[in-house]
Amino acid sequence: MDLVSLAVLSYFGAALAGGLIGFLVGKVSRFETGLAVGLLVLGAVALYFSIRCYDEYRAFAHAGANGLWGEVIAIEDVPANENGSVTTPAPLVRFTGPDEVVYTVQGPSGGSAKVGEHVNVIFDGEHPERSRIGQIAELRGGAIAMLLFGTFPASFGVWLLLVYARSAHTRAQRAPGRGPTPGALASMRRVAPLFHLGMVGAIVWIGVGRGDLVQRFTEGFAAIALVLGCYAGWGATAGKLDSATSLGMLVLGLNFGVWALALHLLA
Repeated sequence: MDLVSLAVLSYFGAALAGGLIGFLVGKVSRFETGLAVGLLVLGAVALYFSIRCYDEYRAFAHAGANGLWGEVIAIEDVPANENGSVTTPAPLVRFTGPDEVVYTVQGPSGGSAKVGEHVNVIFDGEHPERSRIGQIAELRGGAIAMLLFGTFPASFGVWLLLVYARSAHTRAQRAPGRGPTPGALASMRRVAPLFHLGMVGAIVWIGVGRGDLVQRFTEGFAAIALVLGCYAGWGATAGKLDSATSLGMLVLGLNFGVWALALHLLA
């Protein structure tokens, strides 16, 4: 099956499986733990296919002399199970090899290729019938989409688990009424506005800066990710923020960083 189609089907399957697993975990523990486990299942599957799509994209983009253009000349129904009772469409691709011989190869099933479209081919000189068929743009888009779909649930799931583990560990040890010292609060009031100004500046740059809008979003999101990361690091190392808040800032910064990377790759 076409890799991007497989990734989409697996993502929806992971959403169902993660929901069921999370429900069962939540029944024997607590809702937040079940939600975290379900999100981690979904995020792990999406990130796995992001890596696979990216590796396949790299293979086609750097195929060298074996990288060829092919044309879809027909869409055929091929068996999807052993007895052939279920079929799925697959493209029939014609291309000219480096040896100037014209070959016809069946591509992976389940994709979106249409008759007359051009597709990418990685030629197999020893076994031309095993030449790989794909579409670079779809693989690139699939890698970016799965990266976006995977980062938030995975990072948020990790944050929920760590916050729960920390709260369970410290709940019995924390003395009643204990909180930040007056000195720590004063330090936060002095330094925190600098980070706030940094985030405001990044947002203003997106709105009124010069150049392409997508590029401004990329730069602005990257700046926000940097500010959030610095804020979390300062709060954790200086003892101004509790670990749950610092980790939450890192999770949010990670997602802004991934959005910036996705916009950069799409530009």
